[in-house]
Amino acid sequence: MFGLKRKKKRKALEEFPPVDAGSLIRQQSVGRAILGALAAVVLFNYAWVQSAELFGKVFPWLSMLQGVFIGRMVRNAGRGFDWRFPFIAGLAAWLGAISANFAIAAMTTSDELGVSTWQVLAGLTTMTFDVFFTETFNIVDHIYAITAVAIAAFFARRILNRREVLELRKHREVTRA
Repeated sequence: MFGLKRKKKRKALEEFPPVDAGSLIRQQSVGRAILGALAAVVLFNYAWVQSAELFGKVFPWLSMLQGVFIGRMVRNAGRGFDWRFPFIAGLAAWLGAISANFAIAAMTTSDELGVSTWQVLAGLTTMTFDVFFTETFNIVDHIYAITAVAIAAFFARRILNRREVLELRKHREVTRA
């Protein structure tokens, strides 16, 4: 009675095309989601390192943009709607934020030492990672990485229409009985 008027009318259930719940479940692919996340991490990390080299600054907020990119790649590649796909996207966003910052730190170190980045990477030890996580990857980077995880998880799930949700609920009730 006192609700706000809607500008758009909700579509009736009959307006959505018929759906088979089995085909929706079969369309999900964890393997393609992992490959999509890996491709997104590699591509975005390359772009992030190039932007750091071009501008001479590290933009930590790019990890949040990376989260959007990874989440969308997982959604498009994996076509999943259960808990595994946000988990894959979140893990990839976390690893992507750490690896991009590590690559930028290696690039900066190689510039300061006057050697190639590959020589810096060849000289890695366990102490290198300890120094990286205590001095380079600071609390601000952790906050941006956690935000990127949340953003990636948000964008990773496939958006289902009303008919698809209803058919999946019916399928779940039938399989439980």
